[in-house]
Amino acid sequence: MRCNTVLGLIAVLLVLSCLGCSTKNIGSLGDPGRDTARFTMTVDDESFFNGASADEFYLSTREYDTHVLVDINARGADSLKALYFKMEYDAETYRPEVVQPSDAMGDTSDMLKVQIFRNPGEVAYGQIVTNPDWRTGANGDVTLATVSFRKEAFSEGHIVSTPPNKPASAVGDLAFDGTDTLTWHYVNIGDYNQDGEVGVADLTPIGVNFGEDVTPNQFDFNTALSVIDGNSNGQIEVADITPIGQNYLFNIFGGFRIYGSQNFSDYNVDGNGGATLIDTVTIGDDAIGTASQVRLSFEYTIGAPVANDFYWVRPTDGASAEGVISNFCGGDQTQFPVLTLTNPPSGAGTSASPYQANITTDYVFSLVDPTDGDVTNDANTTYTVSNPAAGSIATADATLNIEDAFTGTFFVTATYNGTPNRSDTTRHFNVAVVTTGLYIMQDTTDTDWASVTGTGVDGDPYIIRTATFNDDYSADFTLMANTEDDGSGTDIDVSTLDWAAYPPFCIEDPAWGTPGVFQANSVGFTGNPSYVFANDGDGDSNEIHIRATGTLP
Repeated sequence: MRCNTVLGLIAVLLVLSCLGCSTKNIGSLGDPGRDTARFTMTVDDESFFNGASADEFYLSTREYDTHVLVDINARGADSLKALYFKMEYDAETYRPEVVQPSDAMGDTSDMLKVQIFRNPGEVAYGQIVTNPDWRTGANGDVTLATVSFRKEAFSEGHIVSTPPNKPASAVGDLAFDGTDTLTWHYVNIGDYNQDGEVGVADLTPIGVNFGEDVTPNQFDFNTALSVIDGNSNGQIEVADITPIGQNYLFNIFGGFRIYGSQNFSDYNVDGNGGATLIDTVTIGDDAIGTASQVRLSFEYTIGAPVANDFYWVRPTDGASAEGVISNFCGGDQTQFPVLTLTNPPSGAGTSASPYQANITTDYVFSLVDPTDGDVTNDANTTYTVSNPAAGSIATADATLNIEDAFTGTFFVTATYNGTPNRSDTTRHFNVAVVTTGLYIMQDTTDTDWASVTGTGVDGDPYIIRTATFNDDYSADFTLMANTEDDGSGTDIDVSTLDWAAYPPFCIEDPAWGTPGVFQANSVGFTGNPSYVFANDGDGDSNEIHIRATGTLP
């Protein structure tokens, strides 16, 4: 098997070598030196976690014909294991291309980084060594990272600071105790340190907890690990960096606004209708719990509750903007249709304990209206999947089909005659990453394999008899790919795979002209251990071992 880590390390080394020594693409080098005029930098205090320090940070530049390389340097560093900064530059003159960490903090293969260039004139960047308690960090006078700028103008749409507005960041567990108390938990995907805003320093919780794994389950919703697991697959991994970039600057600095109304029609994703703004709770003083240990929670006591009032909350940036609406609670819940799953997997279907679904199962719903009874397939019934990328529901039979490539969380709601299903029966799902192998095997429909013996594993290779070779001492063998070694899993299109052989015993021309078909030649692998392997793009491969024996025709 080929290893993801090795391929990733090779890629990192190639980038480093290109930045460090290539003059083919960036021209000749001028004199390096401090640069405080064209580039300025602000280092975030989050860089100094665990007592780290530095006497000074400064920038130096290396000038080339078409590029400028800006080094971020520290003087008197003491156990620096993270670096978070914003760099300002002239967007009419320069365009950032990449930020590359040095090995001052540790091996770059053990480092996580996030870089955000989308605001012209600003580079936002963060890096941290994984599991920093095990590392010594950077010490002394060191270069920590290098930003590569091309000498050309850069323009792109600005990212503005805004409250979270994506369904995945909606509060989904707002609850009313029936008397006067509302409770809910903090949600802002990508804000892993729960400080109110998604930023590059949210890399720290990933680095500190890197490698935590409870698959195929999810982390307990109430824990900090559940917050840090940005794709909700039960692992703290590199993939959890992506939500930081996707949700950068989403903030809840203004806390949560609490709304109440007698009229359910005021509950609307696009506004609050005639609802009353009851109060606002902040994520600072009003939050319950320690962010590094638990998912922050909130509790609010309504001063003068009105019977059958509906309640919901919205995040706000502290100005006028409001974000994604929460679920609703309170009111006369008996007036709403009830959505149920007829073949539920494990889990409770709530936001705190979602169904643990898989992509190979179609899930069937039913919807019962308190007045009209079973309206599952009624023309006035519609179903909504909160994340369209997760899949779709066929109204005709209320069957949920999850997309093969989807992983993460989503929830399903239904409406009948415009009335949504009860808030406590909205069904939440989690689709974990399915760890499947890549297996390649002989194509049983190919007659060239007819006289081949062996199982294709190391120690028992396929034995290709030379009697099957053509007059040019060659034979074509076609291969299949599957997710299970016995062929019972999901078929993989061989044209999507990258094929190779070792030693290179395939005839050079056409040599893999058709994906999954190799033209073997007895010369070069007769009597020698050889194998064919394929890569699925994720660095995983599977080998089939081959030998040729016998006398050439």
